[in-house]
Amino acid sequence: MKKKIFFVALFAATLLCADLVVGATSKLIIRHAPQTQYNLSNTIQTLFHRTSDVLILGASRAHHSFDPRIIQRETGLSCFNGGRSGVKMDYFDLCVASYLKRCTPKLIVLDVSSDMMEAPKDDQFKNLKCLYGMSVPLTQAMDSAYSPLERLKLQSNLYRNNRVFNEVLQLCLSKKCPELCGYQPLDGAYHTPHEVSTKPFSPDSVRLSRLDHIVSLCRSRNVRLVVTYAPTLRLTTRGCSQWLARYCKDRQIPLYDYSWSKKYYLHPELFKDEVHLNSHGADLFTHEFISVIHANLNDKS
Repeated sequence: MKKKIFFVALFAATLLCADLVVGATSKLIIRHAPQTQYNLSNTIQTLFHRTSDVLILGASRAHHSFDPRIIQRETGLSCFNGGRSGVKMDYFDLCVASYLKRCTPKLIVLDVSSDMMEAPKDDQFKNLKCLYGMSVPLTQAMDSAYSPLERLKLQSNLYRNNRVFNEVLQLCLSKKCPELCGYQPLDGAYHTPHEVSTKPFSPDSVRLSRLDHIVSLCRSRNVRLVVTYAPTLRLTTRGCSQWLARYCKDRQIPLYDYSWSKKYYLHPELFKDEVHLNSHGADLFTHEFISVIHANLNDKS
């Protein structure tokens, strides 16, 4: 009996030590994480470290379309691309809240896609659990979304890191690319013509409330917010871009919709795939967008 108790105690002590080691290692890496092209790297930089005059936010389309190097060179303003693939508007609400705690950017550019405004099909925080307890806005969002049992599990470092610890470790081993400032260029050319959808779009009410909150945060801090719909080969007649036009008009937010710009959708060779510009397309697009930055920074009304 004593031997069983000893082994149970030994197992518990080993598990506790492993939990503490994993937690300490993960936090150390995150706090000193270099800038790489990993999604997690962009999240860490946006939530904890970066400050800039211009902040780009949005899902994969923003991540691959806006080149901060061009913006910095042409405007003299610091710029960071905080785009991340496969996340909802909730995530970008957290990004804005965290960023505004550290600095007051002159301009926030939010590229909105239909995916960002739809209800999540699974746990949208599953790849961010390793950051639980390190970011107040993120921790509060997780506490609101999760059950008491799940919140109890999140007290364990092993549980928080079991999905992404390899990715956390890869931050140390990956090629550092701070000069890209969060941007991820894509190579390759697409050759399939654009498509037009007539399917109507309606945003999820929770995602809409998150977008409303971003608008409110920016206005409360007197930060200029512009909304974009970056070039794509998936065109719509009653889709997200049309809904977005009504939303921005009602709230007097500048909207720049490039979805029906012929210089892009008639040239699939500027795209990597049907929704993402390649590096050449992003270069052309970012140069065109410089005038939008100048116009909005000169117009404070």
